[in-house]
Amino acid sequence: MIKISKNILLRHLVIWFCIILYIIFFYVETEGTIILKFFFLLIFIINFIVSYYILLLVVFSNFFEKNKLLFILSFSAVIVLFVSIDYLNYKKILPLLGGKNKGTNQSTYNFIKDSLLFFSFIAFSAMGSYFNWKSIERIKENLEKEKNVISRELSFLKNQFHSHLTFNFLNFCYSKMLRSAPKAAESVEDFSEMLRYSLSNRQPEEYVPLKKEICYIENFIAIQKCISSGVFVKLDVEGETTNYLILPMMLAVFVENSFKHGVFSDPEKPICILLIVKNDSLFFSVKNNKTRKTTIASTGIGLANIKQLLSLFYCNKHSLIIEETDSTYSSELILNTISIL
Repeated sequence: MIKISKNILLRHLVIWFCIILYIIFFYVETEGTIILKFFFLLIFIINFIVSYYILLLVVFSNFFEKNKLLFILSFSAVIVLFVSIDYLNYKKILPLLGGKNKGTNQSTYNFIKDSLLFFSFIAFSAMGSYFNWKSIERIKENLEKEKNVISRELSFLKNQFHSHLTFNFLNFCYSKMLRSAPKAAESVEDFSEMLRYSLSNRQPEEYVPLKKEICYIENFIAIQKCISSGVFVKLDVEGETTNYLILPMMLAVFVENSFKHGVFSDPEKPICILLIVKNDSLFFSVKNNKTRKTTIASTGIGLANIKQLLSLFYCNKHSLIIEETDSTYSSELILNTISIL
């Protein structure tokens, strides 16, 4: 829906004022009293203004891109409304009050033809205003997306400050535990790889191999199995995944959310993760039962950011369906075209 700000309203008032002055002094010549001329011009101008804003705020704004049939029907209805009011004003009201002008004596055919010509001016003006508004909205939307990308990049740079010390400490822990506790050392190594992937791929415009994203998910699941007594996850990967690229953390965030808000300790109700790559397209789904309390703090970039990245980098090439009930939560992501390595 088009929103009219104070500045836009002021510009519209100035433009309509100039149009009204032109109509009064240079276009419409009506015989009759001053009151009659004023009444005739009032209906004439109101018909113009109302038709213009119905087209701009209702017809183009609500139906032009969403429903072509409703657009055609509503556009036709405005034409009929405009011509009918114009006809009544010229052919009925004006003669009834004792006035006349050149339109009063025209044949019905010529009158309707001239009236449609005037309506075309209104229609093209409304269409121009609508497309101008749409272009401005697209520019604002792109600027907002770029702002979010820059914000994430700044956050990435802040995290880089601490990463060197973190990895040195993890390497120290790994070397100390390798002989006495090899399983714990293996978990530290998994966590180190997962953390390195997370920190080194925070710039969303840089694609990463799909294999690395899958490896991150596998490491994430392995870490959860180390810190929890019972973790039941069914992970299925189908198709060739070696030669494809994807945005970092695009899939992992759904897995993280399933652990954060889901039940994973019930062997009868495991978290089900399915990844299918076929014909350069990707299908990814995560299904889990819900828990009332949050169990794990998420380390991902968040579902809101994922939706922004999808709209920015996979515009018109993706489908995201999220379904939630009282007891279950599922998400399905389809990327119609994924980049080839």
